[in-house]
Amino acid sequence: MRLISRGAFVALAVVLLAGVVGSASASAAECPGTGSGVALCSGGHVQEGTFAFTGKQNRSYTLEPEGLGKWTCESGGGSKGQFVATKGKVEITGLVIRTADCHLAGTTCTVKPVIFDGGNPTGSGPGLGGVLPNAGAVTLSSPAKGEPFTELITTNCVQAGTLKIKGKQVCSLPSSTVEASTHQLTCDASGSKLATGSRSVFVTLGETIELSPGKVFSLQQS
Repeated sequence: MRLISRGAFVALAVVLLAGVVGSASASAAECPGTGSGVALCSGGHVQEGTFAFTGKQNRSYTLEPEGLGKWTCESGGGSKGQFVATKGKVEITGLVIRTADCHLAGTTCTVKPVIFDGGNPTGSGPGLGGVLPNAGAVTLSSPAKGEPFTELITTNCVQAGTLKIKGKQVCSLPSSTVEASTHQLTCDASGSKLATGSRSVFVTLGETIELSPGKVFSLQQS
């Protein structure tokens, strides 16, 4: 068997080490990145796959159909969904947001807790879907064409009835490019592209979301 000289062995080791360092550097440089895509990152590395998250309310939820009053839900029942991350693309699937303590301003109506679940709102889904055009924004909508974003159900008053809310809601993910265990999902009336019949509906809500089980993460252009 031919032996490798000491000099040749050292040279080979240097080459192999350079290859390992180069590979690690390339991997670490993947997040943050630049480009037109979006990446889910953790620990400086791109993450691919399905990642469950949960959320808690951090502001009152309001829904205002033009000319029909203002619905307010003072507390939330929690939310859940998933990030689906592939190369250069992140989407939200199965997002269900529950509320509680809802009322219609200026009335004695009994208001059923509002559930945003992308279907007949029972909390069983299919959940809202979300497309992230960039790391700081998400457009939420029902995944099935024609299905309601949510419904407003009131009873025991003159205004009693059911309003089906359809369309899309543009929300922001402020500070999402900073790696942290929690991030904010903020939806304002200015981003509402929702309607009930011919009436526009303006929605505001705020959620503090975290990956299960509390893994730090960020969203980056990649």
